[in-house]
Amino acid sequence: MKDSNAVNIFDVPLTIIFRIRRNRHANSLSYYFSAGYLEDGGIIKNSGFNRLSTRLNVDYQAKKWLKVGANVGYTNSETESNPNLRTSLNSTNLMYYTSMIPKQRM
Repeated sequence: MKDSNAVNIFDVPLTIIFRIRRNRHANSLSYYFSAGYLEDGGIIKNSGFNRLSTRLNVDYQAKKWLKVGANVGYTNSETESNPNLRTSLNSTNLMYYTSMIPKQRM
């Protein structure tokens, strides 16, 4: 017998990943830049995760004895969770949710 509830809860997720990297070293200056984007649809309907991240690292050798550098990063993430799976612990983990369902005796 096919479980019709499984069709209503689960979804085939689409995951999109973009990454850009650039590295350069010239004389006394070097830099590294990267950016990434992740979009994950989640396997449960109305769930998912999006993240945008960037990083910049710059180094400058001013003198033999002096090196100046900066390392900057930024991340922004957003989580979408199904409000029907909320618990008192604010968890939307499907395995946690199913473990709380009372077991039926046969």
